[in-house]
Amino acid sequence: MFQLSGDKNNFKTHYMKTVSAIIILSLFSYLQLFSQSGTYDLNSKTNQVTNLHTKYTFTKVYTYDLDLAEASYSYSANCVVVIDINADGTGKIVTGLNGDKTIFLVVSCYKYDSYYKFEVTNYIGTPLIAKIQIKNNSVENFYVIGVDNVAVVFSN
Repeated sequence: MFQLSGDKNNFKTHYMKTVSAIIILSLFSYLQLFSQSGTYDLNSKTNQVTNLHTKYTFTKVYTYDLDLAEASYSYSANCVVVIDINADGTGKIVTGLNGDKTIFLVVSCYKYDSYYKFEVTNYIGTPLIAKIQIKNNSVENFYVIGVDNVAVVFSN
């Protein structure tokens, strides 16, 4: 009647590559979810967070002007946020953007229904606010509000 183009080995190779790709993507999704988890202690009266040690990864970065309610063009990037908060509520946040590292010292951290709020200082001691937004029990983005009320946002 009719014949498929290519041979059976070619079909099997294509099939195995497809199955392998699906397995790898599933594993990556699981590891992404795992990397975005952390345990912490929460003071129920003040909402202050202590003993938080976690790492988040994001794939996009953009700036957002809070006064104008406008975002800049988003681009793909390797964004990493490592948070280490001690028992006294202080610590550090280390951000990485395509290999460039920035360190913020954490003065305090508070957890609310849809976000974590960090009071931080940069390397020259300027007080800043950083936030992690949560949507559907998942981390949506991380940002630091900087000069002129403009935030640098890491998101997926």
